[in-house]
Amino acid sequence: MKRAFISHPFRDNPVANRRKIADICRKIAETQPDVMPVSPVHAFSYLDDAIHRQLAIGYCLELLELCDEVWMYGDWQKSEGCVKEFVHAWRLNKPICEEHDIQNRRKQVAIDFVGCFQKSFKELTGHEPVWVDDLPSSDELTAEDYDAYAKRR
Repeated sequence: MKRAFISHPFRDNPVANRRKIADICRKIAETQPDVMPVSPVHAFSYLDDAIHRQLAIGYCLELLELCDEVWMYGDWQKSEGCVKEFVHAWRLNKPICEEHDIQNRRKQVAIDFVGCFQKSFKELTGHEPVWVDDLPSSDELTAEDYDAYAKRR
């Protein structure tokens, strides 16, 4: 499972931003089962930002190192913490995606999947794929079909 560090401004409006980040994480959890959103805002909510700001940012950077990617949301370029997270991720050579890139990448992954499926299906069966209304039932597929597919993955 891929761990996506969720970077989003916080300090300018903690209550509203915590809610926005929770909504972002919930949407990711509901729509991308292969991605675990990691929210430092929620992970370190026991810290008082006014008193423990630098400690919280240090913790965020440590947590970021454990993640596979960094996803930037909101007006992050104007946030001291988000900019530090961005720079740290860049130095670690972590993939960094902005909100609009994440949406576009999701579309591209879907397009790539369909293209890959069409090619694999044709190579596997010698036939063009049929779409939803014309799909054969799973009991029409043999163990050899499944084995051949598994070997290609």
